[in-house]
Amino acid sequence: MSNKFVGSMRSVFRGLRGVRVIGVASIAFIIGGCAVIPHNSQTSLRTAPVAERDFLTQAVAEVKIAPWPKPQSVSFVTRIAGGGGEGRVTRSDAIDAYLIDIQNVSDPIRRLESDARANLSAAARLDHAAANALAASRLSMNDVALVEDAIMALREQGQIYTASAKALKKTGALVSDATFEMLREEYRATIKQLGKTADLLAEQIEHDRSQTFAAPTSFTDL
Repeated sequence: MSNKFVGSMRSVFRGLRGVRVIGVASIAFIIGGCAVIPHNSQTSLRTAPVAERDFLTQAVAEVKIAPWPKPQSVSFVTRIAGGGGEGRVTRSDAIDAYLIDIQNVSDPIRRLESDARANLSAAARLDHAAANALAASRLSMNDVALVEDAIMALREQGQIYTASAKALKKTGALVSDATFEMLREEYRATIKQLGKTADLLAEQIEHDRSQTFAAPTSFTDL
């Protein structure tokens, strides 16, 4: 066999190897492209920016703003130990501080209704932000905990506004029973709505987790 023939055969084999490499690379490109398409189409369903979660955090902070010192709870362990009452702000302290704050205005009950209305409006904005967060990526139970924390604050604020209105009535202020009922009902309705939205957030998180665990991890799972 001549050296010329051997050399030509080696050239052919090198060409075949090049074709094989190109073929493998092409297959890898096609497979990679197919793998990317579902990912892109899936994430396109969840296009809300991370900013939605920032809005949620800010909305929670606005709900928790109140024109009185925040009451401080005492832990169960501290209570059974017989301590923890010294120096802490109670709900009664918060009511007294608020009444002192509004006693010098021309119409205290109108000021109270205005403050309560602002609080309820902040809660409505929170509900809207939480509903928008349903479409955000990377939701976590921390987001649900934020909303639930705001619900607790809102419940306490409603109780303080109602108790303050009763205290104003005792001082001779013109406070109707309709005012009490309005405060109670609007706070109840708002808290109920926020609770439903928090439940939807929790359900969305569980759905995302189940979808993640159910997704195939390799081509053998398809």
